[in-house]
Amino acid sequence: MKYTNEKNLPQSIVRAVSADAYSRGESDISVTSLIDAPRQHIIQQAFSGGMAPEVDVSRRLWPLLGTAFHSLMDHDHEPGVIKEERLFMECNGWVVSGAVDRQIERGRKHDIEDFKVTSVYTYMGAEKGEKTGWEEQLNLYAALAEANGREVKDLYIIALLRDWRPMEAKNKAGSGYPQTPIMRMPIKKWTEGARKEFLLDRVQLHQSAQMLWDEGDGIVEFQTKSVGSLATSGR
Repeated sequence: MKYTNEKNLPQSIVRAVSADAYSRGESDISVTSLIDAPRQHIIQQAFSGGMAPEVDVSRRLWPLLGTAFHSLMDHDHEPGVIKEERLFMECNGWVVSGAVDRQIERGRKHDIEDFKVTSVYTYMGAEKGEKTGWEEQLNLYAALAEANGREVKDLYIIALLRDWRPMEAKNKAGSGYPQTPIMRMPIKKWTEGARKEFLLDRVQLHQSAQMLWDEGDGIVEFQTKSVGSLATSGR
């Protein structure tokens, strides 16, 4: 991605926004790309090849705050907690990776937690069951952890609500409005069979799109199984 500085912001902000330490490691695809549309993954590849669009740094506040928060949490030492570990597994000839924010030891099992700097609207929607991708992401992290010899107990999102307002919390108490700006949300853990089925479905979907792109047929959108269609698998 190419950055501009139309508002003449301090160079420290420009450097912070421009610094991209993200890497999926020696893998074919990351969990976050896997749950996204194949179109987005292919477009990102095109951008990395020099076709990147220009984005002004003034519009990158929320990603910057998310990166800064993850960095702060990573530097704090907590006994019994594995932080920011990138895990790998093989599926249908591809290597899939994912950086798990926190793995908390609970005896012989682990809880998995993922930080999200997000909006109250998104959080409340997730509470009502609206699709956010959080359930898919956390369950793929569970699959990665188990492929690396760890047994997973529970899954959680730690949501940092960037637009939370105390008066809204007071006036809308009982309406579902979060009562604190940091919330811990349990995420439904699927069965092992449902996780494997979803993982294979997404990998095959991306592989088909990648093959067409590599052959010069352009970006083609594909359909995949919905969340509801996998519910009968124990999800």
